[in-house]
Amino acid sequence: HFSYKGSGKGEIGFQVGEIFHVIDTLYNGVVGSWLVYRLGRTNQEIQKGVIPNNQRAEQWAQEQQNQAKKDAASESRGSFFKRRSARRSKSLSKDHWEDVVFADGVSKFPAYERVTLKHPSFIRPVVLFGSLADVARDKLLKDYPDKYDSPQHDGHLDELPKSQKPSGIIRLSAIKEIIGKGKHAILDITPSAVNRLNYAQFYPIVIFMRAENKHVVKEMRSRLAKSSHKSS
Repeated sequence: HFSYKGSGKGEIGFQVGEIFHVIDTLYNGVVGSWLVYRLGRTNQEIQKGVIPNNQRAEQWAQEQQNQAKKDAASESRGSFFKRRSARRSKSLSKDHWEDVVFADGVSKFPAYERVTLKHPSFIRPVVLFGSLADVARDKLLKDYPDKYDSPQHDGHLDELPKSQKPSGIIRLSAIKEIIGKGKHAILDITPSAVNRLNYAQFYPIVIFMRAENKHVVKEMRSRLAKSSHKSS
């Protein structure tokens, strides 16, 4: 749950979310580094190297989390998870998902997290990013209501004045309810919130919709707007 640029001691750098297979926690007989294999997208061992041990990693992670808190205090960064409980550092597991909401804030994650390869037995949430993400979300909800739903979607909200609309908080219990209906929960959240969803064991399907240029975006929006106008 942190990024590391590496060091002059032969340690390799990595980004948030990368996965390693640890093979030696006492590298060269000295406390401080782990010998690992970096795993690729197909879970194959693609690079052997050294990374900080858990104690050093926690120090690096704490520094980055402190900086993130400062950034969050000075600038709003959209939707995040926030525990209602005062014990915000408590694990965001499924045992506590009824208490968790999307909101502004920064939660503390451990530097390293033990992971295992699993195939979820539930219908996973869907998160779309890109310049046409909002259009795609609306189209999926409109054209395939039997397969997709959103805890942020309510037809009655459009009739309310902006001052009376809810703040956009998403309860994990609402996502769970959609999953229970056998549907994909369509979510409009930030990349940071995706990381929290993974930590809460919801494992969303994340899709980035890339457009070649702004003219393509404009054309697609215009075409969909005309289509929507005709159907209404």
